[in-house]
Amino acid sequence: MANADLRMFMDDLKKIIHGNHHPLMNNNPLVLSKKPQFQLLYQELDSIIQTLLSIHEDHHHQHHHELEKVRDLEKRFKDEAREAQDTIDLFLSSLHFRYGNLSRISAFFKTTSDLFLSALHFSKTSLDLNKILKSLETIKVELKTINIDNMKIDSSSRIEQVKTQSVAAAIGTSYTRNPLGIKKPSEEFVVGLDSDAEIIRDKLTEDTKQLCVVSIVGMGGVGKTTLATKLFNDRFLKYHFHIRAWATVSQTYVRRDFLSQILTTLKKTMTLKYGISNGSFMWLDGPPSRLFTNQVVSFPRTHTRTIRTILSFYGVEHELISTPRCSVLLRVLDLQRQTVSDFEEGLELLVHLRYLAISIGDSSEFPKSICKLWSLQTLILHKDVYTSIHLPCNITYLVNLRHLWSNCLLHLPYIEKPMNLHSISMVEFQDGVYNFQKYFPNIKKLVLYYYASDFQKCSKYLESLPYLENLKLIGPDLRWGRIAFLATLKKLSLVNCELPWPYMLIIQLLPNLEVLKLRGILTIGERQWDACEQQFQQLKFLMLELLDIEHWKASSTSFPCLKRLALWMCEDLEEIPLEIGEIATLELIEIDSRSNSVVKSVKRIQQEQQDEGNDELKITVDGKELSFFSSQHGSSESE
Repeated sequence: MANADLRMFMDDLKKIIHGNHHPLMNNNPLVLSKKPQFQLLYQELDSIIQTLLSIHEDHHHQHHHELEKVRDLEKRFKDEAREAQDTIDLFLSSLHFRYGNLSRISAFFKTTSDLFLSALHFSKTSLDLNKILKSLETIKVELKTINIDNMKIDSSSRIEQVKTQSVAAAIGTSYTRNPLGIKKPSEEFVVGLDSDAEIIRDKLTEDTKQLCVVSIVGMGGVGKTTLATKLFNDRFLKYHFHIRAWATVSQTYVRRDFLSQILTTLKKTMTLKYGISNGSFMWLDGPPSRLFTNQVVSFPRTHTRTIRTILSFYGVEHELISTPRCSVLLRVLDLQRQTVSDFEEGLELLVHLRYLAISIGDSSEFPKSICKLWSLQTLILHKDVYTSIHLPCNITYLVNLRHLWSNCLLHLPYIEKPMNLHSISMVEFQDGVYNFQKYFPNIKKLVLYYYASDFQKCSKYLESLPYLENLKLIGPDLRWGRIAFLATLKKLSLVNCELPWPYMLIIQLLPNLEVLKLRGILTIGERQWDACEQQFQQLKFLMLELLDIEHWKASSTSFPCLKRLALWMCEDLEEIPLEIGEIATLELIEIDSRSNSVVKSVKRIQQEQQDEGNDELKITVDGKELSFFSSQHGSSESE
């Protein structure tokens, strides 16, 4: 169980304890009768987590054998936590099967005896956490013993030990000598490497949400590769990271070869760990918890309770042979590359799904059984043809749903109560749902499709969304509505609309805007954008695509924070303002070769910057470095 999974499990336990997991479970007498066990389990898990954090904070004062014991206990702890999670999830599934009015599912299971036996197994599942609680208590006692023993060690001896190790690391030798007093070559750097390995291992396994990069630097021959190899094969790191990749980078490397090395390693690792091949098997190295495949998935007709994640990357023209009816503990199911024909059958058992991506073929019907998946947080709907999907009114039953995305229009009907959505895409609101603040009070990301007649209704509610950060408007005309964008916006995209350029003054005044994308814009009135009048205070990325403007004026202070400029298919534009190159923060300009005048202007920008000693600005044309593009197409101004 990864740290993120553990945090998620703890959050689920709190929801069950406080009665806000799901309406079906909240007042259920069986859940209420088990509440003391849930509370005790949460307390034990939290106590062990706090003890582990305390030990890890003091890892520099621990012997090697102590660290090994801690790692073994941590592994045992996560195994017990995973077992507790499986047990509780099966218990909740059984309650859902028993009390969730799933008569249609019962009839379906009776058609195949082995699946029906699985259903009976769910309905009789009981909850007994005593064994797990006893194991957790044993682990807690052993961990506290390590912590207490470590605190009793005299601080002076600890300081002396650290000094000794530091000196050994500095001179690169071990203080262990052979009987003749001569250092063995094979023993050189042993102590130093062990000490460095401990530091790097702890750094790599820190509980952080951010990407961690650890560099090993030093002169040639000091053992950098040896240390990296030692870490790559470290038993604890193998346990901590489900997937590891090894690649060698020289001073002159080919990016494609480097990525190929990584993918080759990943393919081998994933085959051994998650082993699925040719479409056949809530095994090469034991039952996996995560499955990845580019084949048609055919699930075994037995209970596969270990599977938590299934990602399928097969083509949309093939139908799923059999839905994962037996994997009732599934949390992630991505089948958007497969057209699902019998997805309704048995879907309601997958009540622990948090992420669901499916392709519903040509049908505009929304699979209604999805609305019974109370744990669902992310729902992605894919269609083979660009038509619309009509969402049902009871989609509000998905009380945990945070992200609703589709590659086509989503018709959202009148809904009776607010939804706690954070993002929704390609939505077309029907009558009665235009009050965004009432129905989507926590929305952060919104992709809105509108008609000219609707915009007046929509625009006045946009400014009432207090958390909106990312807005994409797709529609024919912005002239007929009053644009009043929120100051909270960080990303704004306008697509396929007619825009009077004076409206850009409103956009430029947005104080937190970091990304602006204008695509397929037809200008109203003069085809000129004068960006000199106001500053884009925080803008870092500007993309202009399929614009019909001819003239663009700007100064270096118009975009004081700009890092990246992308300009595509703006064939009428005469040039990019030379002042753009003077922006101190600018790192990259990307253009295509459709406009010769634009290509010439970026050449002048690059030449001016190089003359001033700025070699950091990168410019690409059609994805190629400008210098390489020029060598292929000629470098003269008259080309």
